[in-house]
Amino acid sequence: MAPRRLHYHGEYLSEFGAAVMFLVWGLLSWFADFPGTSWFVVLAAFLFVDMVRKYYEDRKIKNLVLNTITTYKTVSLESLARELRIRIKDLRRVILDLRAEGLLKAEFDVNTGILRIIEEQRFCPYCGSYVPPGASFCPKCGSSLE
Repeated sequence: MAPRRLHYHGEYLSEFGAAVMFLVWGLLSWFADFPGTSWFVVLAAFLFVDMVRKYYEDRKIKNLVLNTITTYKTVSLESLARELRIRIKDLRRVILDLRAEGLLKAEFDVNTGILRIIEEQRFCPYCGSYVPPGASFCPKCGSSLE
């Protein structure tokens, strides 16, 4: 199976611009005496549908990457790309997007190619002491953290 290809915001913008252009051109040729054909409206509809499909496909890939990454403490990009069948270049973009959105806390070691997931540290809102992951109560003061 071929690697999945990711589409990015620049592609959405150019496709959206082309769809709007064909829509306006088709409507002008349909209702006004404008050179062209009204079939441009149909072309614009196909472009809009394809743009929506690409958007949801990209969202699905982002969720897949996020759910897979969170099962590891450390993982190499090569093995993760092989597992998800995504090109390494696209995987890097997805990881950068997830980090920018605040959905993933991870750091990448350029020398080894290892991605290390950073576990978020929690602190008790009442006494300020460190709370281990998965704890429902503060180990120092006993306050409920839920």
